[in-house]
Amino acid sequence: MVPRPPLPAPATRRRRSPGRTARRLPIVAATAIALLAGCGSGVEEQGATAPAVPVGDALDLSGECPKTVVIQAGWFPTADVALPFQLLAGDYRIDAQRKRVTGSLVVAGRDTGVDLEFRSGGPAVGFQNGPTLAYADPAITMVFTNVDEMIATAAKAPLQAVIAPVNGDPQSIIYDPKTHPDFVDLADIGQTDTRVYYSGNAQAAVSYLVGAGLLRPSQVDASYDGSPAQFVAARGRAAVQGYATNEVNVYEQLPQWHRPVRYFLIQDSGYPNYAGVLAIRPRDKARLTPCLRKLVPIFQQAQIDLWSDPAPAAERVVRSVAGFRSFFTYDAGNATFGFCQLQREGLVSNPRQGPLGSLEPSKVQKLLTLLIPIFTGQKSVQIPGLRRTDVPPGLTATALATNEFLDPSLRLPAASSFYSTCPPRETR
Repeated sequence: MVPRPPLPAPATRRRRSPGRTARRLPIVAATAIALLAGCGSGVEEQGATAPAVPVGDALDLSGECPKTVVIQAGWFPTADVALPFQLLAGDYRIDAQRKRVTGSLVVAGRDTGVDLEFRSGGPAVGFQNGPTLAYADPAITMVFTNVDEMIATAAKAPLQAVIAPVNGDPQSIIYDPKTHPDFVDLADIGQTDTRVYYSGNAQAAVSYLVGAGLLRPSQVDASYDGSPAQFVAARGRAAVQGYATNEVNVYEQLPQWHRPVRYFLIQDSGYPNYAGVLAIRPRDKARLTPCLRKLVPIFQQAQIDLWSDPAPAAERVVRSVAGFRSFFTYDAGNATFGFCQLQREGLVSNPRQGPLGSLEPSKVQKLLTLLIPIFTGQKSVQIPGLRRTDVPPGLTATALATNEFLDPSLRLPAASSFYSTCPPRETR
């Protein structure tokens, strides 16, 4: 295993009383993080507040944005969706029962006048997908989702992406190089009887892999639930769909496995997906436009700051997951690995054209071209459990994504001091 740079230990102070001002009390020890959210109401509160920006300031969002900007995610907080945690003030609150984190939205240490809320997905919401939740709850402002998921839900729950914090998709097929030393690319897996476990939210990508002839219908299995049990039990004879930013590290650290794994990024097989885009309901666009004109550039700058020094956001991510007290665990090692993997795989990068956060229309259009025949049954893909999905006639890349709210001057710098500490993975 490659050495990983340490992240700061979790903060040692919290706030107990509600509101944006409070006296701070010490926490006995950092190891008590997981217990804090179980006290009283189940809401753990942190430390100091930030000074407010003047009313009418360019960073004042109180006149244009919702009182609380609510972001619904597809899973628990991780490095892949750390953007909101870059913008949370020290007064953020962890709601263990509902698996949410809420705090003042701050820029450069100044309170913008609105709150920011991160809502976990997956088991926290009964495994409902983000687009569906957005139409069930009008309080949701934005959704962390993938473009392929947006295509699949466009008929009943259309969304439009306004920024792509990650320039691509870390979704992968993970395998044991000791059992399969001859695998050179993903298509090699399809030439064997290796079972490939995948989860329901990856059905679009797996459908593409089968439709493209890279995997065979008989070898894919949709029973993966996020647990490493199936992969470990197969003793290297099975592969699993997961994220290069998370499961790779989780498996390599498991006491019952504890050896290197390798993976193939699905996007390297001609699947130009964007993962973790932030999307809105199109019907809200006119109302949200004044907000988005300010908020989206704030997100862009936050991404630049995040990639320069992920430690503060990583600390909040780690602390939040611990405060949820759920089966899902995510420590400082997981966070550091995730940020490093995003950089190693080129997912922390500027698009070929346009500012940071742009979605390239040609890539979105290619994904549409690949998936519409599969979803609508025009192309026969015999995957057990694959349901025909209606796609609105004439669905376009423009309807799925817009770059109109991005600041064209904002791009990542050429180098980052943090990522110079991330050596290449020798097992890749």
